[in-house]
Amino acid sequence: MNDLVFKGQNDQVLTNSLIVAKVFNKEHSKVLRDITNLKCSKEFREANFGLSSYVSEQNKEFPMYVMTKDGFTFLVMGYTGQKSAEFKESYIAAFNKMEAELKSQQAKQLTAAESLLQSVQLLVAHERQISLLEHQQKNMQGAINTLYDEVYGMKFQTDLMRQKLNNEIERYTVIGYCSLHKIDITRKEAAIIGGACARMCKKENIPTESIADPRFGKVNTYPSEIIAKCYEERQKKLLEQTV
Repeated sequence: MNDLVFKGQNDQVLTNSLIVAKVFNKEHSKVLRDITNLKCSKEFREANFGLSSYVSEQNKEFPMYVMTKDGFTFLVMGYTGQKSAEFKESYIAAFNKMEAELKSQQAKQLTAAESLLQSVQLLVAHERQISLLEHQQKNMQGAINTLYDEVYGMKFQTDLMRQKLNNEIERYTVIGYCSLHKIDITRKEAAIIGGACARMCKKENIPTESIADPRFGKVNTYPSEIIAKCYEERQKKLLEQTV
């Protein structure tokens, strides 16, 4: 049955004059004549019949018509007899079957496309939510670090007063010293200056101590004079690099 029809462009179900001639046991030339003599409008003919060609077994090219379901129905309306009626039914069933199959395929493709689109939309929304949460977390962490540095600076001010009262050597972490003296410094720069302080203390045989820091674990402390000297040397080096 599926040999009676075929799929054309834009998933249109078609047949042609060769197949009609074979099924209805007619000469192809007479089917071509029937199509040419159809009493239909020009618009209907152009919409439902298309002139094409085929190559015969003798390798010669001959004309034929490709037609839609409506074109086929209009053509075979005049074909009579029991066999013709059976052929018409078979043809119409073949048209309907293929049309149903194509509609089913189109529905599945549409469903798959909609599902893919929905998945992409959910993924984009998820990524936006993650980006927003990461941004909020970053801002919150920055606020916590700033607050901690402020509290840490107040602690160092308290320690400074205690050290002065007890005539102790003033010892600070690099960040604590900078916080106390209102110096803006990044953690990277603080680490560089801390390394310089450790080397200077070792060179001058000055013992280093450490304190507990909930953010970084144990952090080394150095005499304030050592930190001040290393900080000044670091600033000079940075200035020389910019010149």
